[in-house]
Amino acid sequence: MNNPLLQKSTLPLFHLIKTQHVIPAVNQAIKDHKENLGKILSNKKPFTWRNLFLPLDEIDERLSCVWSVVSHLNHTVNSTGLRKAYNSCLPKITQYYLELGQNNKLYAAVSSVAQSKEYKKFNVAQKKVIQNMLRDFHLSGIDLGEKDRKTFIKLQEKLSKLQTRFSENVLDATDAWSKLITDQKKLNGLPEHVLAAAKNNATQKKQKGWLLTLHAPFYQAILTYAGNRALRKEIYLAYVTRASSFGKHKKQLDNTKLIPDILLIRHKISHLLQFENYAELSLATKMVADPDKVLNFLYDLVKCSRKKAYAEFLALEKFVAKKYQIEKLAPWDIAYYSEKMRKQKHDVSEAVLRQYFPLEKILTGMWRLFKRLYDLEIKEAKNIPVWHKDVRVWEICDSKSKIIGKFYLDLYARSNKQGGAWMDSCCTRRQLANGKIQNPIAYVVCNFSPPVAGQPVLLNFGEVDTLFHEFGHALQHLLTHVMYAPVSGIHGIPWDAVEIASQFMEKWCLEKEVLAMITKHHKTKEILPEQLLRKMLNAKNMQSGLQMIRQLEFGLFDFLCHLNFTPNDKNYVQKIVDEIHRKVSVLPVSKYNCFPNSFLHIFSGAYGAGYYSYKWAEVTASDAFAKFKEDGLFNKRTARSFLQNMLASGGVVDPLVAFKKFRGREPSIDALLKETGIKK
Repeated sequence: MNNPLLQKSTLPLFHLIKTQHVIPAVNQAIKDHKENLGKILSNKKPFTWRNLFLPLDEIDERLSCVWSVVSHLNHTVNSTGLRKAYNSCLPKITQYYLELGQNNKLYAAVSSVAQSKEYKKFNVAQKKVIQNMLRDFHLSGIDLGEKDRKTFIKLQEKLSKLQTRFSENVLDATDAWSKLITDQKKLNGLPEHVLAAAKNNATQKKQKGWLLTLHAPFYQAILTYAGNRALRKEIYLAYVTRASSFGKHKKQLDNTKLIPDILLIRHKISHLLQFENYAELSLATKMVADPDKVLNFLYDLVKCSRKKAYAEFLALEKFVAKKYQIEKLAPWDIAYYSEKMRKQKHDVSEAVLRQYFPLEKILTGMWRLFKRLYDLEIKEAKNIPVWHKDVRVWEICDSKSKIIGKFYLDLYARSNKQGGAWMDSCCTRRQLANGKIQNPIAYVVCNFSPPVAGQPVLLNFGEVDTLFHEFGHALQHLLTHVMYAPVSGIHGIPWDAVEIASQFMEKWCLEKEVLAMITKHHKTKEILPEQLLRKMLNAKNMQSGLQMIRQLEFGLFDFLCHLNFTPNDKNYVQKIVDEIHRKVSVLPVSKYNCFPNSFLHIFSGAYGAGYYSYKWAEVTASDAFAKFKEDGLFNKRTARSFLQNMLASGGVVDPLVAFKKFRGREPSIDALLKETGIKK
């Protein structure tokens, strides 16, 4: 069988990949890697960069590409068959990578190069590759005795399964809920594009009316615009009880018991590796090494922002009581009345702004921004195999029109696709055995409302912000100058620095010159008017304290769960939730709110004991952008310095060192507080 997952090609052959290809491809890829690794390590001569790391890079990339494509498809076009194949392969790939982390021969080979005379002659990137590998060997249990090694592997395999099941439960719980509305009056207030999407949903299911789901475009729109309070309550409760004992399909999809199981296994793994808790283990690969420093950082921000957040909530309560005679706000009222307040106070609404943000204009405007900052050309590539008809592919070229990378765009929400937004690596920039350079390739995935009946896709400003955020990640991956895959692009960057590039990119959305590039009314074709722009800028910090507190709640919940985990306390997680609500929260919370049960970032993704990274990175990103404001927004020297120091260096240079080179000093929190209108 010619398996498209195993065929050598510049880009994955998505149009040929079928479910039946997955298991044979993964099995073969693991077998090939094992055999080739054996050949590399059987070398009788002293190990060098050329006879160890170059061939190792080749076989690692081969295995990585196969599994990367399978994982990507599982997240974007999930099906019963694909999920079954993925879950069949997951224990095998997990076990094999764990075995690699405890491979004594490979560890000895890498150590021998690190201790050789040749090592002193290596460049910084090569040394960083070796340093990271040796660190990761220790974090993979290379120092453990035989019995503890086996325990470590079993724990990691079980953790991998639990995290995957957690993610699947959230996806299935999200897809399981829908509501058919046959009376349009019950949807009063919803924008036309949301009604059209709901109508299209019903038509596709051969139903009459408007079919609502829990996917972000509907959930957010209903909470923000629906005048029907009962409908807002219903969809809110359905959303916050996903994958819980209160949700639909309670028993099959309940993540309640998975959470302490995941925390316990992480705790046990940490103890095996001689860490007090998983928070300490997590910080072993991050910029911040001290848990107390993380907590002090988060609580300092709470102290700065909670007063403003509380004042913002009181202002909202007062507004609603006076204008709508509602004395007590429920959680499903907050977004709705905040939008009413925004419209009255600043005379600007999301529904009006959306008309100026057609997706195609945003994309072409973003390409213009990249051209002006970094001399890049972005061109759409046609006839490229993709995994869904809505996916598009683009080439990124340098100032000499040389292609330096590609990226896929998968921007619309649909069933069987994981919610949220993310960027991931398809291929990494690296030097091949023949001396040529392999260009990087990225996936950029979002969940915007899909086009309906030939109408243009219009984004709200939050979605524009999301798109810029993910392209910050993409640029860091695509513009790297590093030639060694383990520290090229997004690889090898400490996790609490990963969000710097993405959050830096968000800052451009509210600049007048950039808004002129990305806005055009989809009917009148005019750019965002000066008067509306001023209103928008005046409204940008409305409820910024509440927004800050929300992120800090998530960061504290995550870190405290992992820092102070108590194995025998069945109510441990709920106690953390209650403590944060008591000490930090400002907004009312429903007793049915089970947000931990769908917190994919920390219980399924890579952010366990690392969610604080968003705020940590935002401080750095805000300070970096402040330099652009100081020097002139499109100052070429500043842009070139940011590109060289903060984007192109991959995981080679310590992020703090890179920032100092760019800014001339360490990051300051002042820029973020000024941006958000929060006083120390």
